Amino acid sequence: MEIQTSISWAERGSLPFLVADERQAMKKVAGADFIIIDTPARPHSDDLKELSSGCDLLILPTILDILSLQPMLEIVKDLGDANY
Repeated sequence: MEIQTSISWAERGSLPFLVADERQAMKKVAGADFIIIDTPARPHSDDLKELSSGCDLLILPTILDILSLQPMLEIVKDLGDANY
C-alpha cells in the first residue's frame, strides 16, 4: 500500500478543499472550485500527462536531494508545456 500524504492529512481534519486519489477524482470534480488529486509517489509519466491535460495547475512536490530531484526532472521533461 502506498502512502498518499494529502489524503492522510485530509482524514485528520477539515481542509477547505476536497482531496481525492486519482481513481476517485473524476467522480468528485463536479461542482468543486478546487480539487487536490493525490497520486502515488513517482507516478507513471503517462498518468501525469493525462492529469495535467485536465487541470489548470499541476503541483509536483519534491525534496532537494538527488534521489528525488532526478526523477522529478525527468517527469517535468515528459510533461512538456504543462502548467506546473
